[in-house]
Amino acid sequence: MDAAQFQTELSRMVQTHINSPAIIMWDVFNESQGQENTSGGVGQATTASLVQLVKTLDPSRLVNQASAATITA
Repeated sequence: MDAAQFQTELSRMVQTHINSPAIIMWDVFNESQGQENTSGGVGQATTASLVQLVKTLDPSRLVNQASAATITA
């Protein structure tokens, strides 16, 4: 997946659904799929910058980097 295209589509998704009362939290990735340094991850994009992008677009909701994921350093 192209990192720039992913960022564009993520931004559009948030902007399109920002007024939906059903959304209580944004999940950037499903579990750890797609995060950098994971098998099958986009690699070109940093997870932290994508989380910050979503927080900037919608500061009223929580942002989770990956649902049900456990990230260890």
